[in-house]
Amino acid sequence: MNVPPSFPMPQASNYQSDPEKMNTAISYLEVKAMDAKKIVEELLYMLDMQEKVPWPDMLDKFSSLAAAMSQLQGALKKSAIQSGHEDHGALLRSHVLVPQRLQLEPDQQLQTLTSYRVHSWNHDVVPDYLRTKLNPEMESEEMMLEQDKNQKGQDVISKQITHLNKYVDLLLQSLHSSDRAHNENFAEKVDYA
Repeated sequence: MNVPPSFPMPQASNYQSDPEKMNTAISYLEVKAMDAKKIVEELLYMLDMQEKVPWPDMLDKFSSLAAAMSQLQGALKKSAIQSGHEDHGALLRSHVLVPQRLQLEPDQQLQTLTSYRVHSWNHDVVPDYLRTKLNPEMESEEMMLEQDKNQKGQDVISKQITHLNKYVDLLLQSLHSSDRAHNENFAEKVDYA
């Protein structure tokens, strides 16, 4: 195939600059994602055992999940390079992820890697996992929320916030008076033991 010199053929080496840096970035993101996944699994277990888990332990787990997600977000802002500067993911955005092999039969290695969520890397699954935009339903819902927010004036939003704060204050006062009445009632009980 003869190509005019004004349209040079791309070289394979130009497809990915710094493959070592990309491999390091991807492995770092994998570690951070696995840490967050582990915390989510622990949190789900705690939620299943809700009555037996102390509330401070649940709050600690939520706090560590927030920290893990913050670390993951920070890593993405630095293109997952630990000593790098914040480039808002320019290195990661400049590389395209292309599936090299699709298969219809189940892949045991893929199943173990994905905790049995994905059984085969086929034409049905790939578009969902490599999507860079929201689902059309989610996108339309988000646009509706954005339009609703833009239609409401700042004064309407301020009034709604004020009403919500008043309602929360009333609930807190009610809970406080109920708690006080319960404590007084408990103190008045005579112990015949």
